[in-house]
Amino acid sequence: PAFESCARSGAMGLMCSYNQVNATPSCGNKAFETDLMRDKWGFDGVIVTDCDSIADMYYLQHWKSTPEETVRSALEAGTDISCGFKFLQDHTTGDMLPLLQNAVRRALRVRFRLGEFDPPSKEGRFSLPSGLSLAREAAQQSIVLLKNAKKTLPLKKSQK
Repeated sequence: PAFESCARSGAMGLMCSYNQVNATPSCGNKAFETDLMRDKWGFDGVIVTDCDSIADMYYLQHWKSTPEETVRSALEAGTDISCGFKFLQDHTTGDMLPLLQNAVRRALRVRFRLGEFDPPSKEGRFSLPSGLSLAREAAQQSIVLLKNAKKTLPLKKSQK
């Protein structure tokens, strides 16, 4: 229910994880990523891996027989962004170009919706009264008060 609520309410990003469901790695699970989340629930954001999940699909879960097949299965499933070091880069082949284009298209669409490519505002993000009000409310709700009865704060540089 939680993932469905997020997908249906306009979340722009979801993360697939290291685990498997019914012997299928979550980052290579087309039934979850595409059929359920995108097609049935209407999710229109990006799916990002937990770091090195695609490499783990190959090295630890033995999901496919080659690294290239593993990368292809993640892209075909609907994974868009790899939070990994070099596995995707090292094992992507030219025939995966349409899959990569779809992933890049989805990632850029989200970045545009977030306003990352909008021209900078002259007033700044929180200059408008509504922005200041929102910033003030966020700050008030996140304040943590500490009782410093034993005078342990501020920490000394010599303490670890």
